[in-house]
Amino acid sequence: MERYALEGGAAAAFRIVDAANEYIAETEPWALARDEKNASRLSQVLYDVAEAIRVAAILLLPIVPKSAAEILRRVGGPGDVKSIRLDDAQWHNQGERVIEKGEALWPRFEPAAPAAKHQRSEKVTEPANANPATPATPANAASPAAPQNVDNRISIDDFLKIDLRVAKVLTAEKVPNSRKLMKLSIDVGTEQRTLVAGIAEAYEPEQLVGKTVGIVFNLKPAKLMGIESNGMILAASPEGGKPVLVAFDGDIAPGSRIR
Repeated sequence: MERYALEGGAAAAFRIVDAANEYIAETEPWALARDEKNASRLSQVLYDVAEAIRVAAILLLPIVPKSAAEILRRVGGPGDVKSIRLDDAQWHNQGERVIEKGEALWPRFEPAAPAAKHQRSEKVTEPANANPATPATPANAASPAAPQNVDNRISIDDFLKIDLRVAKVLTAEKVPNSRKLMKLSIDVGTEQRTLVAGIAEAYEPEQLVGKTVGIVFNLKPAKLMGIESNGMILAASPEGGKPVLVAFDGDIAPGSRIR
């Protein structure tokens, strides 16, 4: 917000939505629902997804206020969004939540029949029924121009906070019940660590053993599918393609800094 990088703020909120989509694919709640023994696990998975949606909706309130308010209403959020502050976006992992069903906020666009020659049509992005308390903006209303040439570069001090290091893969195995996740044991020179990486669709375990890769060394641990992951492996993620690891040739000692 201080840099007027509104597109960056929106993208950060939608990364939460993307992570929730991946979480759904990995946990497969539809499969959990087939066995009553999984009732507790299923309840937690659905709660976590709803919580991710709630947090994303709070962050998107300044950008799509009507739709975000309707999302919050449907996931059991407060009725009066005017009282919401940034602190309300903190994660909660327990409690009771009531979900309310509703029509799609953004229905699939269906092409209209061919219009008469020279006839113009206009499309609005915010549905008029998202929140009747706020009047819809005319489609042809002038909107402020987006800031140009926003500088999103970070300082060298910010970059130096990220500890990138070389690591050697000792063992690798696919995580059960997950299409994307691979569990890796790596040597970082001073210690051995366990990482969980979303590369199982691009690599077989035997392709990874002995490989020298780059990792984010000072990332806080996170649990994925019940496995604690200590660090993050570096990979390129081409649009629509599979991840490609950042790997090194030659004799580079595990633990070497990447600068």
